[in-house]
Amino acid sequence: MWTVKLLKADHVPSDFREPFIITGYRSCRCTVLTCLFSALQHTNETLNFWTHFAGFLFFVWQMYQTGDRYWSYNDPFTWAFTAYLISCCIYLLTSSWAHLFSCMSEWFRHVCFFLDYGALSVYSFGCALVYSHYVFPTDYMGTWLHRAFIPLAFINGGCCTMLACSSRLMHEGRLRKLFRMLAFMLPYFCCSVPLLYRLAFCQGSECEAESFPSHRRQFCWAFLTGFLYASHFPERLAPGRFDIVGHSHQIFHVCGMMATYSQFQAVSVDWSRGGM
Repeated sequence: MWTVKLLKADHVPSDFREPFIITGYRSCRCTVLTCLFSALQHTNETLNFWTHFAGFLFFVWQMYQTGDRYWSYNDPFTWAFTAYLISCCIYLLTSSWAHLFSCMSEWFRHVCFFLDYGALSVYSFGCALVYSHYVFPTDYMGTWLHRAFIPLAFINGGCCTMLACSSRLMHEGRLRKLFRMLAFMLPYFCCSVPLLYRLAFCQGSECEAESFPSHRRQFCWAFLTGFLYASHFPERLAPGRFDIVGHSHQIFHVCGMMATYSQFQAVSVDWSRGGM
């Protein structure tokens, strides 16, 4: 009864198509119930939904575990870490629901991904909060650079959200892709500058900090995430073969989740030790 009819790429509007993905598309006029039931069927968006929804459930559990053991409303030192965990939950939940409900109409598809881009900026601001409180280089704490870090991260996130949203309204494919990549990369890179500085210019025993291996793994996963988003590998090599399982956006979600998890592990250590 609730089987979702799947279509080929040439049967859906161009805005609903993904490069090198030939089959597994849902109708662009799905109802809410149809979208919900499609999460249990073999569409080209099913694993896009579950990879981030599972991540959302994991971080909700982590937030519960952390709050149950350590969080105190009267301890301001815990606030930034709590805000960071909330931002992780927001971006993962918003992304999963955007992929699930983006086939209701062209207008609603734009709305879904506008919210998705905004949630990524919320996450980048959450990263800026924990980096400012627990990771910022000791030599620069209290300087104008430290004081300006959070406001600049907020402005940067807002501007990049507008850039990502406006890219959806562009007709030239390569320019649209470039703008969207810049909108995703700039907040991440700018928020990571204090950490990159700390990793590059550490001295003596500081270079053996317990959190450093996880921080480095985070950047490896982030690089792989960006590569997959830009390259459309492996479906580029065999269009149609990876439509349901194994296409780049699914692997991109998994790698992004692993980057976030590595970041969470590292920041957890920095936070529990009272900062780096």
